[in-house]
Amino acid sequence: MAPQVTELAKLPLKAGTDVSDPNTTAGTVWQDTLNEVLSQDGAQRAYWGTQVESPNILMLYIDWQTLDAHKKFMASA
Repeated sequence: MAPQVTELAKLPLKAGTDVSDPNTTAGTVWQDTLNEVLSQDGAQRAYWGTQVESPNILMLYIDWQTLDAHKKFMASA
């Protein structure tokens, strides 16, 4: 069996954006994005948060079942 793969994404946010608040447009868009990613074949879980030293940088970690699952998702974009 192929080993699990963890994808790391570093996403810049517009200053003052709070994606953790589901009552904001940004929060709704972010939750929809996470739901879409996690609905893909091979996506297992996602972890995210903003950097303490740079709160306008969001870090996203996605665990994929295999590298092929990740590549398939990337090709679909």
